[in-house]
Amino acid sequence: MEVQNHALLRPDQGIIARGSLHSVFSIEVNLHHLLPGGNRHVEAKRKYYRRTHKVDPALPEEEEEEEELAAEAEEEEEEELAAEAERKEKQSKSTRNTTRKATRKTKKPEDQEWRRIVKQAQEPTNKEGDEPYSLRKRPMKKALSDVLQGEAEAAAAAKTRRKTERAKREPSNEDSEASPKKGIKTSRRNGGQRNATGFVIAEHGNTLRILTCSHTIDEVYAAGHHDVTVDEVNEFFSFDVHCSHQEVGILNELNGRPINEQVRMKTQASVVAIDSERDLMVLEINKSNIYLAGEQIMCDHPHPRINIAEDDPTELDVCILQGWPAQRMGSLSVGQLSFRRRTYEAITQINEKGYTMKLAEFTKMRGEEGSSGGPALDGLTRCVGVYHGVIGTKEYVVCANDVNVFLNKTGMVRF
Repeated sequence: MEVQNHALLRPDQGIIARGSLHSVFSIEVNLHHLLPGGNRHVEAKRKYYRRTHKVDPALPEEEEEEEELAAEAEEEEEEELAAEAERKEKQSKSTRNTTRKATRKTKKPEDQEWRRIVKQAQEPTNKEGDEPYSLRKRPMKKALSDVLQGEAEAAAAAKTRRKTERAKREPSNEDSEASPKKGIKTSRRNGGQRNATGFVIAEHGNTLRILTCSHTIDEVYAAGHHDVTVDEVNEFFSFDVHCSHQEVGILNELNGRPINEQVRMKTQASVVAIDSERDLMVLEINKSNIYLAGEQIMCDHPHPRINIAEDDPTELDVCILQGWPAQRMGSLSVGQLSFRRRTYEAITQINEKGYTMKLAEFTKMRGEEGSSGGPALDGLTRCVGVYHGVIGTKEYVVCANDVNVFLNKTGMVRF
């Protein structure tokens, strides 16, 4: 079904066809409730690797969490030691001041003068023999305040050193040749859940197919291991979507109040195609299972498909990213294409997931958490790329050419 309500509008004027709003779905990716264990995404990863590689790998996420907790505990301990040292130093100064005042009160002026005269008489003279000189200072024990100050300085230096070492291990947010950049960092699961955006690419009868990204399930693939199947993905994860018509109804009822997830009526979806090397995935839903908010009424509003452009845009073209971050339906961001097709290795230098797709590079465009999988639209409201994420200071989308190769190979736009 071709899109009829998509007007020909120019994104460089900040305008977009509002018809495409109803083509976009919010997607919740959850680890399947049948998976055992509290940390379900770790269990899913172990299960997958046991099945495919016959090993139980060391999981870097667990090690990273343990290191972070240990570092936080060390920092708290150092702060407590520094505070204790400062308190002791203040107490020591107060004690010394009190002692000096008491000494001044007990000593008589004539006694002090007599002692000064005796001390001066006992001092030896220098080689010329004309003036006395002070005795060389003997090594003295450090005062308590000096010791405490040294401990505080050592603790501060150790804290700075640990922060520097941690910064070296973490990827930099800036483009730097000194430290290699990693790819996008997917958000940690909040109770096993991640959010993404998807959009309709095909419709037949009551069936809708939704294109999105695959890195929301990146626990089950890595460089050299992209043999995960559709059945395994549907076994490990569950996918729920809801449409813009339902969201509009909820917003109208709440009248500006925050949305509670319990009022949403989500529609279960299943994965029908995946290419984890290109970070692409297709979900399928039954339209008869899409309901309006708070009512058992099927959503009979149109969800028009968005056509995929035949080729990538050219440099300096202006495009609009349409995403659905949490609680923010229809979020738009304008960006300008700075480079058509970059390889993943040229961008990240460390390709842990083994991505092979080409990425279009945009400036000024700003996607947020939950926008992954959203369409980048040109002035004809055609999709010129699928949002992958931010790397360094630039935004990247999977090129239209890779999207077309994936859809043609899997036949997802044909029924």
